[in-house]
Amino acid sequence: MRFVIDRLIYVLTLWLGVILTAFVIFQLAPNDPARIALGPNASQQQVEAFRTELGLEKSLGERLTRYGKELAQGDFGRSFGDRRPVAPEVLKRIQTTVALALLSTIFTLSYLVACIMAQLREETRLFTSVMNFLLTAMPTMFSGILVILFVSQYYPYSYLTGSWIRIDDWLFLIPAALVLAFYPMGILGIIVEDEIGRVNRLGFVRAAQARGQGPVNVLWRHKVPNIMVPILATFANQLPLLLTSTFVVEIMFSVPGIGTLLLKSVLDRDLPMLQGILIVSASFTLLITLAVEAIYPLIDPRVRQ
Repeated sequence: MRFVIDRLIYVLTLWLGVILTAFVIFQLAPNDPARIALGPNASQQQVEAFRTELGLEKSLGERLTRYGKELAQGDFGRSFGDRRPVAPEVLKRIQTTVALALLSTIFTLSYLVACIMAQLREETRLFTSVMNFLLTAMPTMFSGILVILFVSQYYPYSYLTGSWIRIDDWLFLIPAALVLAFYPMGILGIIVEDEIGRVNRLGFVRAAQARGQGPVNVLWRHKVPNIMVPILATFANQLPLLLTSTFVVEIMFSVPGIGTLLLKSVLDRDLPMLQGILIVSASFTLLITLAVEAIYPLIDPRVRQ
């Protein structure tokens, strides 16, 4: 319990740091946010009126207080582009990104189970070793291009409705989710190989085999529980990379998620939208990290001490 509380405090500290960073980026932008929003053709009177609307004429402390109150109410401001509220748009896009990450995680965990089962046979171990090398050696951009070439010719699902009720929406995400999962699959597969090899040399495994327990029983009852901590740690370390890769993959496959919204916001210099993307993305990553780390004490009792 103490471990979870310590991690919760740590994550909350990071989250507050992200919010403060988002505020500083907005306030210390090299150009006037009001001029960026209204464009070069706006009059000085329009710029000054918009600066007043944004509260830029107030002191830094007053602006930070106002910013905190608005965030507490779920208000991330309005987009500079079309003046629509930022929060609904970011939350709508994050649903697509979460769905993509969820599918990618399912593929990764399925491959992880396959790698564990492959340790039962010599020929499958060799196959998974080659696959792990290929998956980790291929850059995401390269593997994405290969999958796009295949999808453009043979894959019929090329449209996303956004309802998440139709199976077509999930099928549309499968190619992008596979590309997103390739690198974590390879890394976790390598960890499984290394850890199974280490556990095989331990005495309790040999004792279980000497008692006549079958290979499957020895694998799942004795080997797998002793390799879960490094696997979970590796998976947790992949989460920030997973989110970054999601942005790239979304742009490559034209998935209307946070990644495509981020690119559009950067090109439009839409600072409120960028703030909202930064806060929501960081919050999502920190929550997932906290959930993963909360599992540590359940797997390894030594962490509770």
